[in-house]
Amino acid sequence: MKLTMKLPILGASLAALGVAAFATFQQAQGGSQVPGVTPVMQTPVHLLFAQPFHLDQAYQYAWLKDGPMVSEGWLIAVSTDAKVAAVTDTHDELLFAGATPIERLNEASESGVVIGIVPSTVDLSSTPIFWAKPEILPEALTAADVQATFEAAVSAGVVAQRSDVVQRAQQTNDGPVYMQTEGLLYRYAADVIERYSPEEADLISGLRAPLVLK
Repeated sequence: MKLTMKLPILGASLAALGVAAFATFQQAQGGSQVPGVTPVMQTPVHLLFAQPFHLDQAYQYAWLKDGPMVSEGWLIAVSTDAKVAAVTDTHDELLFAGATPIERLNEASESGVVIGIVPSTVDLSSTPIFWAKPEILPEALTAADVQATFEAAVSAGVVAQRSDVVQRAQQTNDGPVYMQTEGLLYRYAADVIERYSPEEADLISGLRAPLVLK
């Protein structure tokens, strides 16, 4: 089943590329499958970049059923297994930050670096970032679904990024970014994609296309 969730990105976006949501549980050494839940896999996730953002105009988060209104959060980049990151025509996995699915912005099949939006200012040094594959599309995920997924991941041994890793990830930017709208945040994200996944030239160009004002 291919995910056809509409992404609010202009130009040559993930929606135009047929890309949507993705992934597979990160597993700590010694982890195993938890009966009755998503299988756990050894898929490393390493935080490379983390920048807080603030928006003047909040938008409703579409990667969760009845998602929250988002006016602040994190723009992140994580390195992972490129094979896991690769997009397929099947039901792909999702990247999570704690009990929240991350909005993925790029394809990452060559670079293995996924750029995404965490829709809250969670403490990244205490919030695990991991891959999971719930048998449900992100726009249908409820708060109870993602909480159960998070609890299963913790039981399987996933842990948060080390504090020194989080500190280094935040040192790679110029501090919080303030934008008026979600669309301008996507345009800004093009710079991050260009930095960590420059092979995605069409996506980068599309995100930088002039905004259409209504």
